[in-house]
Amino acid sequence: MTRRGVVASVSREIAARPRQVFQAWVDPKHPASPWSARNGIRLAIVNPAVGGLFYINMGPPMPLPTHFGRFLRLDTPYLIEHTWASEGTLGAETRVRVTLKPKGKGTLLSLRHKGLPDAESARAHEEGWGMIVGWLADGFTSRRRGAKS
Repeated sequence: MTRRGVVASVSREIAARPRQVFQAWVDPKHPASPWSARNGIRLAIVNPAVGGLFYINMGPPMPLPTHFGRFLRLDTPYLIEHTWASEGTLGAETRVRVTLKPKGKGTLLSLRHKGLPDAESARAHEEGWGMIVGWLADGFTSRRRGAKS
């Protein structure tokens, strides 16, 4: 199988509108961002513009700390496409595509990460992306709970 053919995929419903989810993905200062210190992220530098770079240094529970890439497409509020490189991609620049579709009062987030080096890397990335998308979803859920308190 070629590297282009090795893919990790994650989908999740999120209790927020696509525009809110989009903003949380590209802005580490957003209260629901998965790239925040509350999720063990040590440092997130993000320039959310086409061609803009990002650097994310993750702490535990992520086994590989350093991830970086550049934004390829930003179609607010429905599509984010960026490269992704780390030790887990063997330093290769891979592609992540995040689509956000309205679903009821929320959003269906679908993430597809292609170009991974092998099936083991795809499995590990699915697990990692599942955790990250979970942090994003939890960020909106906890904000709603806090608003009701």
